Amino acid sequence: MIFYIFYKNILLVLIMFWYLFYSAASATRIYIEAGLQGYNVVWTALPIVVCTIYDRDVSDDLSRRLPQLYHLGVRRAYFNVGIVLRWAVDCLLESLAIFLILVHATPSMVSPLGMGRDPGATYLGDYAYAIVLVVVTLKLALCQYQVTWSQHLSMAFCLSLWWPLSWVFNWSSWSSTSTRIYMLDYAGLFSKVIFNPAYWLLLILVPSAVLLPQLFASLYQRSFYPEFRDLARELEYWRIAETDPDAARRLEQWSIPLAQRMLPLRKDAPRPPPRKLWSIFQPSGSGISM
Repeated sequence: MIFYIFYKNILLVLIMFWYLFYSAASATRIYIEAGLQGYNVVWTALPIVVCTIYDRDVSDDLSRRLPQLYHLGVRRAYFNVGIVLRWAVDCLLESLAIFLILVHATPSMVSPLGMGRDPGATYLGDYAYAIVLVVVTLKLALCQYQVTWSQHLSMAFCLSLWWPLSWVFNWSSWSSTSTRIYMLDYAGLFSKVIFNPAYWLLLILVPSAVLLPQLFASLYQRSFYPEFRDLARELEYWRIAETDPDAARRLEQWSIPLAQRMLPLRKDAPRPPPRKLWSIFQPSGSGISM
């Protein structure tokens, strides 16, 4: 949850920073203000909450059988500087890829405004915002351990809200109300955007180009260099223990590598009691040793 919340916000903002360099440090915002205000409370809020509450890698029963699964967690194997840098690099590369594709794709289209000029910042931002929503939603789907109706329905519901609400923001009547600042330069634009076939084509091609490398890398790692957690998930998902009982036994007997046992514990990680407290219960030759 922590990584993803930072990721989705950084990805959205970085595209605006790339636009600053491209437009000679113009301070123009490319996104509609209503989209910025509703990004974290409407379109991307519910999926991560549902995923954080209900997603799990293995069942409770298998977790009890394989206590090694807890070992790496308390030693920061999944929450450290390296993981943070990996998410940061994903933000940089994915935002740059989205921006460069849009910048070089939109000018080649027929002018959506019918005035014989290149699309402006707001038009570019409308493309970018919708693509960012698709990318961050699919990114969360790639990070999940299981597929459930609650998780995917929450994603589909929040993502699908953008287009009907964009149509509402598109109404020109907003320009004469006190809320016009949230729809500035957007009135009448979305109706021109959605009737451009390139808009829907880019909604498919850009997220695919951005996320397919991560999908292939994840599949390669789990196929050829699986972690202990990946093996435990396969054991449960494919019910290997029913046909090969030795497979489950081998996992139960798996010894944590010394390099990982030497990782520093978190400050709040459980620790064994001092020797003086439990040594009195060790049996000796003549009874209880003191």
